[in-house]
Amino acid sequence: MPPASRVGNAPASRVRSRGLATLAAALLTAGMSLLAACSSEVEPQEPPPQPQQAIIKVPDKALDRERLQVQTGNLALPYDQLGELEYTEPFSPRAIDDDYIDDKLRAMAMRKWGDQVDAVIDVKTALSSDESEVSVTAQAVKVRGDCSFCRHQGGYPAGQ
Repeated sequence: MPPASRVGNAPASRVRSRGLATLAAALLTAGMSLLAACSSEVEPQEPPPQPQQAIIKVPDKALDRERLQVQTGNLALPYDQLGELEYTEPFSPRAIDDDYIDDKLRAMAMRKWGDQVDAVIDVKTALSSDESEVSVTAQAVKVRGDCSFCRHQGGYPAGQ
């Protein structure tokens, strides 16, 4: 039987297993280094920006209607007269209620003149001779310039 080949004093089988272990360790080290290099270069990705939603301010119609001033007297501010408002309806407790009359005049003025009307002034109520009907008359006006309750262009900011 021929003697086992030797490298130095170590048998050949032992040299091969050390060589394989060294090669495996070298490959493992290279692989780890490669992974470390790749992971350090990858930047964390931020989520794509969400499209911003447009905010559209819509004037609150109920608030807008309440800003329309209704009064029995005249305005102290300079104004332009837009026109007359009038209506007649059967007599009832509701027909002579101040809040009901104001709301009805506001609605009529806004339907007819839109954002141009700032106030309804000189509101007058009258009972028919037979007391069966209530008639209401008033003037719709637009204030010249700005005012705290103005609804026309250049008045208060919409929706406030």
